[in-house]
Amino acid sequence: MSTQKGDEQMRGEGVQPRPEKRDDVAAQAQGGEADQNDRSGRSGKSDQDDQDSDAYAILADQPEKEKKTLKGKIIELENTINTKIVQLQKELNETKENRQTQDDFNFADILKEFKEEITQKINQVTQAIEKKVEEQNLKHAKLFSILVSLKNENFTISKSISLLNDKIHMIEGEIGE
Repeated sequence: MSTQKGDEQMRGEGVQPRPEKRDDVAAQAQGGEADQNDRSGRSGKSDQDDQDSDAYAILADQPEKEKKTLKGKIIELENTINTKIVQLQKELNETKENRQTQDDFNFADILKEFKEEITQKINQVTQAIEKKVEEQNLKHAKLFSILVSLKNENFTISKSISLLNDKIHMIEGEIGE
């Protein structure tokens, strides 16, 4: 029943059409970026995926709790960038609709503000990552010192066992004679 009449009958009989699936919030936020990329004839999705995979590759060795905070900050940075892009697109569209010339609209201030905001977010994420790396380095140094002490203890125990075996063989030799 793919005809219009068949569809009307299905609705009339209480059959509801399936609701369309909706993308998550991040996909919706990137929708503006995708529209811009479609207009320019290129796809920024692969560049975005490369950046995401690089950012998340750094987090691969972090404990779960630390991953969540760093991923959250990275996602916040991505959302800020996407929001700012959408805002700039809206302002540009408004300018075109009002038929103002580019000379009347000062993009330099907007771009400077955008750059400062993004730089600040990047610095925050970088500082958080550096802090986690320092913490991991301290943990690794402690684990290495523990490993060295265990190796020394293992050597001492092996040496003691060897001496005990020698004494046992000497005693067995004396008993056997």
